[in-house]
Amino acid sequence: MEKIRNPFFSIIVPVYNSEKYIRKCIISVIEQTFASWELILVDDGSTDSSGMICDSFNDDFRIKVLHQKNAGPMNSRINGIAISTGTYMLGLDSDDYLDIDCLDKLKRAIEISGSDLIFFGYRLSGKQRKSFKCSLTPGKIYSQRELMEEIIENTNHSLCNKAIKMDKVKQADYSGLNKRISINLDYAQIVPIICKINTGYVIDDVLYNYRIHGDSVSHSCSVQHIFDTDYVTEYIINKLKKEGLMDESMYNKIYLAYFKIIQYRLLRLFYIKEISKQDCRKIHRSKVYINSKRVETVENLGKDMYMILKMFRYKQYWALRLIMEYRKSCL
Repeated sequence: MEKIRNPFFSIIVPVYNSEKYIRKCIISVIEQTFASWELILVDDGSTDSSGMICDSFNDDFRIKVLHQKNAGPMNSRINGIAISTGTYMLGLDSDDYLDIDCLDKLKRAIEISGSDLIFFGYRLSGKQRKSFKCSLTPGKIYSQRELMEEIIENTNHSLCNKAIKMDKVKQADYSGLNKRISINLDYAQIVPIICKINTGYVIDDVLYNYRIHGDSVSHSCSVQHIFDTDYVTEYIINKLKKEGLMDESMYNKIYLAYFKIIQYRLLRLFYIKEISKQDCRKIHRSKVYINSKRVETVENLGKDMYMILKMFRYKQYWALRLIMEYRKSCL
């Protein structure tokens, strides 16, 4: 195979203890019908055989393996971006994989639209095979404002269902951000990127396979996730203020997104009895939580969630615990 000096796509994969899945992830890139790509595997101090599996593929000149001390997935992705040479970036998690024609279809969409960002769909891998797509209408070009609203309002944060022009990605400024946060890392990373984007385009194709398993951080639950969501939300508000992109409507969308992200975890924490009164007090003192009251309405949240969040707002923790106990007894 002739060496490609300037690959069109750079595919960035943070890798940490993914020995069960990383081989399939890599092979899904190697088998792509579009050949102009580089794959950057960032081994984030794995303690299993993930790093060795990555190295076993480094005879392919298109694959770069970077080994580093454990620094978290956001740092891994940023370090991978720093050594990338592609025109567009695609995120890929080490336990997921691409459809064989993913890059081919993305390249065609880029040629048609000339846009900085392409949205595409993903499906859950396994028995469910449920697909998720961008809420924006396919086949249309969208402005930066429309893209930002989609990202925030629909919590469409993932870097794995978007192809993004690399020079825009490299312009993103993360100054002041704690890159070791436990959750919402994609949210913290995508918003500064969208601040640099001019236009986006949506395709209807489902091209990415997202694997759900018990080891996934996004499906675990701890009170730190609530605190980190608060931190990321405040970071995003400050970032959009700095970029001159904040107004009343955007504030409301951000606070509603905050509720969307925390509501399940808050209930889950009461359900598993892993939240203390001290934790609750800390949430109540949060600036984001205080300001989010403006969007805490039945119209925005629905009757059930509104009532539950109102119980929390007015510190009726005993009532929340009773509800969770009742739910347990119904199982």
